[in-house]
Amino acid sequence: MKIRYNSDDSLVESVKSALKSNGGFCPCAIERNGDTHCMCKEFRSFVASGKTGLCHCGLYESYDELKEVQS
Repeated sequence: MKIRYNSDDSLVESVKSALKSNGGFCPCAIERNGDTHCMCKEFRSFVASGKTGLCHCGLYESYDELKEVQS
């Protein structure tokens, strides 16, 4: 699995701005703790399980590099 920013540049800038305002914590999370610090535990687990897709706030996307090369 590889990770990249979302291709929507305006969303990326918006989320990055919110992260900066929140001290690096996911702007979608209610609680601020180690599990919600960006890159959040939920997305790290998602990637570790081999899944592809966007993180909760949409900043990051995991993808399978091999499948993209074959497409």
